[in-house]
Amino acid sequence: MSLLTASDTYKRKKTVPYVCGYELAGCSAFDGGLATSESVDHYFGQTDPTTENVVDNATLSATVTDRATDNVILNAVTWQDPDDTSEKRFKFTDILNTTAWENRLDRAGTSYEHSTIYKQWLPTPGQPEGGPNEIGTRTFAGNAAATVEYTAPIIGEKVVMSGSGPFTGTLTKAVPLVIPGTSFYAIEVHAIEETRSGSALTAIEMDNLVVTAAMVTVGQAISIPAAALTKTTAPDYAYVIYLYDSADGIPSTIDSDGQFKDMT
Repeated sequence: MSLLTASDTYKRKKTVPYVCGYELAGCSAFDGGLATSESVDHYFGQTDPTTENVVDNATLSATVTDRATDNVILNAVTWQDPDDTSEKRFKFTDILNTTAWENRLDRAGTSYEHSTIYKQWLPTPGQPEGGPNEIGTRTFAGNAAATVEYTAPIIGEKVVMSGSGPFTGTLTKAVPLVIPGTSFYAIEVHAIEETRSGSALTAIEMDNLVVTAAMVTVGQAISIPAAALTKTTAPDYAYVIYLYDSADGIPSTIDSDGQFKDMT
C-alpha cells in the first residue's frame, strides 16, 4: 500500500460551482449531502437482520456574497436573466427547480478532473446575513435529486432550435461524451420557450425532457420530437447539460452558457 501524499489530495477552493450554467463567483460554501432511509427487518429463525439503506434525495447548501447590484443565484432560482438590466422582482414564493453542478480543477488548475450534479435543486433563499462591518452573504439550501458524480467535467449549452417537430439544433461548444452506464450523450435536455421585450425576459416556459439516445448524438446534433413536449409546443431553444473532454478546456477557454441567456 502506498502512503497518501499531498499530490493525492485537493483543496475545496479548486471547485467551480454553477447554478443553471452561471458560475457562482463569491461562493464560500457549496456543501452537498444525501438523505437516506434505513430499513432493519428481523425474521424468525434468522439470527441476523436484513438491512437496507435507501438514498432518498440529495441536499445542497450554497453560501454566496450578496452583491450590491444583482445576484446571479437570485436570478437563477427565479428563472430570470442575470444580464437583463431592467427592473426585477425576486418573489420568494416563486422559487423554481434548478440544476446545479460543480467542476473540480486539478492541482495545476489547467483541467477539470471531477464533477458532481444536483438535479431538481429547489432551495430556500436565505436573507442577507452579516455584521455591520462585514460583507453581506446569503445561504441557499434545499433538496435535490440524489447526486451523481463523474470523472469528466459538465457543461451547459443553450442552442437555437428550428423546425416544427422534430425540433433540431447543433451543439458547438464541445463534443459530448457518452454518459457512463448509459447510451445517452446528455445528462439533461430542457426545451425552452421565451418571450422578450427587447433584451428583457418577460415570460418563460420549460420542459425538462426525458433524455433518449436519439435526442443528443456524439455528432453534436439535437433532435426533440414534438411528442416529448408537455409544457412547451414550439421551443425556441434547447438547454443541454452534458459531459465533455477535460482536454477541451476550463472557463478561460470554454464555459457554460447561462440557461436564461439572451440569444436574440
